[in-house]
Amino acid sequence: MKLLTPSCCSRAASLYNDSISRMEIPYLPLGEADFCKLFLTAPSEECRIFAYYSDQEEGFALGLFDRRLPRFFVTMVVVDPDMRRRGIGSGLIDALQRDALQMAEETGLEPSLEISYFNPVNIRWRIPGGGRHTHQNAQGVLLGSGAHLFSKTWALRISLIRTPTIWI
Repeated sequence: MKLLTPSCCSRAASLYNDSISRMEIPYLPLGEADFCKLFLTAPSEECRIFAYYSDQEEGFALGLFDRRLPRFFVTMVVVDPDMRRRGIGSGLIDALQRDALQMAEETGLEPSLEISYFNPVNIRWRIPGGGRHTHQNAQGVLLGSGAHLFSKTWALRISLIRTPTIWI
């Protein structure tokens, strides 16, 4: 795994937007520049972004440590559907966990990766059934989805699981 940098943003943004078009995630599509700005720039001085890219550019993972809370969030893990079930997502989570352990040592906290309704990255998403209305906080994980099963396998703490009934 390697750090996600602006030079890799084109492929990562493409994977992100493809995941949206497959309705795997309900976020709003982003151009390459907006993707880089949102995911590679900390939203405040209290936050630190961690972004990794798989060696063959078939997936990426984003995490954020917020000193104010203090918690470590898994913002997103996206892997090309043709490359899933090959350990790529696991390798990306491993990289995020190493960062969580390092931050835990630096801050004296217990390391815990969390997928949460509150996410300081503020990825905008379209509210199901809301027409053009959007919201800036992550909406959780769809119960029974690939993301939910992946999160359970990795024993990630999930503070909100959205039920399938709100998908429209």
